[in-house]
Amino acid sequence: MKKAILAIILIAALGCAGLIGYTVYRKAPEQAIVGTWNNDEVEGLYYVFNKDGTMSGKAEILSVTTGLDGTYTLDKENKTLTITYQIKSPLLSIGTDFTVKKTYEFTGDDKLILTDENDNATTFTKAEQ
Repeated sequence: MKKAILAIILIAALGCAGLIGYTVYRKAPEQAIVGTWNNDEVEGLYYVFNKDGTMSGKAEILSVTTGLDGTYTLDKENKTLTITYQIKSPLLSIGTDFTVKKTYEFTGDDKLILTDENDNATTFTKAEQ
């Protein structure tokens, strides 16, 4: 009887440990950022972050679609996201690399908040995969 109770406790403990481990893995910034993020304030503006550190994005401004391609890095210690990108547009071709650095915050409701050095925050919602 004691062995059965001990076995049940052990199974329950392993199950909880597995669930906690999965939750921590799921919430790790390098995993959480992967996917498509739609800007909550500007319709048609989105970013796509890939596992390999590359990213892209698009915005439609005055019926002209402008894209960007680049790379990103996450600094977990300082909670910063650095994006280096080039603008791609049929009307404008800029070969210059632009770099932006913003603090990031993931919320439990699939939101990503990016804040610049002037405390201007922009909220993105993760698109369903």
